Amino acid sequence: MGVLAVILAACISLVVLFEPIHAVVIPGPDDAHAYKVAVANFPLTNIAHQGPHDRQLDRKLEVSLFMPVKKMDCTDEHVKLYMPPGTARASNAQFFGNTSSGVFEKMEYKVCSGSRQVVDASKYPIVFLEPQVGTSRFLYSTLARFMSANGMAVALIDHPHDSTVSQDEAVDLNPFAALTAWNETVTKSIDLRIQDINFVLNELNDVSLLQRQFPSLKLNATFDISSYTVVGHGIGGTTATTLSILDPRVRFSINLSGSAPLLQHPTSADIYFFGRSDFRRENDIHWPATWKNLGGKATEWDLKDAGIFDFSDLPWIVDLARKDEKMTIKEVKGLHDSLGPFGFHVTACFLEAYLKAELAVPKDFGAIGNCVRLFDQMLPYLGTGRQMT
Repeated sequence: MGVLAVILAACISLVVLFEPIHAVVIPGPDDAHAYKVAVANFPLTNIAHQGPHDRQLDRKLEVSLFMPVKKMDCTDEHVKLYMPPGTARASNAQFFGNTSSGVFEKMEYKVCSGSRQVVDASKYPIVFLEPQVGTSRFLYSTLARFMSANGMAVALIDHPHDSTVSQDEAVDLNPFAALTAWNETVTKSIDLRIQDINFVLNELNDVSLLQRQFPSLKLNATFDISSYTVVGHGIGGTTATTLSILDPRVRFSINLSGSAPLLQHPTSADIYFFGRSDFRRENDIHWPATWKNLGGKATEWDLKDAGIFDFSDLPWIVDLARKDEKMTIKEVKGLHDSLGPFGFHVTACFLEAYLKAELAVPKDFGAIGNCVRLFDQMLPYLGTGRQMT
């Protein structure tokens, strides 16, 4: 009986070991979108600039590029992991306190992997989606897909010493806290991000590079890099606002719950800021002074009962894990659980709406109003001292 018991236990272990892991497929943009999305993840090395923490090493970036493909032209789709295993474990630890919680490993999504027509990249505006410090670019993949499905190319960058997948272990800024001072660390982080964005933008002006990253597509042109748009979260939002002020090629910027650079002279840049109940413009070190100098289109929206990571994929990932996988997730760092998955859905709606209003052909100015009617969680700025209820 003892031997049989051992054999039976071994067989059960093998069954469990080789049992397929049930994956959760993150839904994509609905049928109202005219495009499917192809995705490429690839490294880029800037040999002209060395890393800030090792002057002997070139600056190595990791990039995700989301390419729109007309829905009628997409000939095939395949499933892609949401995050690589190592990044998934690091993200599990960051948000759930446990590397083996298994949340991010289970997530997948569908991408377009073939087109019957040649893709003309020059027709698609470029949008950079800058992550919060100390996190992975993959945490914004779903937002990027929804944005790209409106006919935009969206680029995400992991910056060295700035993300959870960096070779450096330490990250100098806290991804869960607003800036309380503008110091050398902040300046260096933003300067390096701007340097990286300019490098990636120039690299995307190479049709052979694009063709290598999308071998299942046929590309006959490169992007028009004479203009671009920047959306950013946290320190990424600060970078977006800074670039909007400094670089005339930036068509507009969206800052998702990030601080502003201190602006002491008027600017005509178009700048949008999305705050939250406990982080509106008056709660920041620079927004009150900077706002007085904004002479272009400047708007603040505030998301009720939101945590800083409600402006990412995280709230929907958590909701899918709970509902589809029946996973018990009690607390999530960076979220206010009372908002549920709506942090993602509201953010996606407004980002898409501004892209449609500013970049789409023809422009869709009604899209923002549609989001206002759909989601009462997002309110226009109510004024200093007025509480969101």
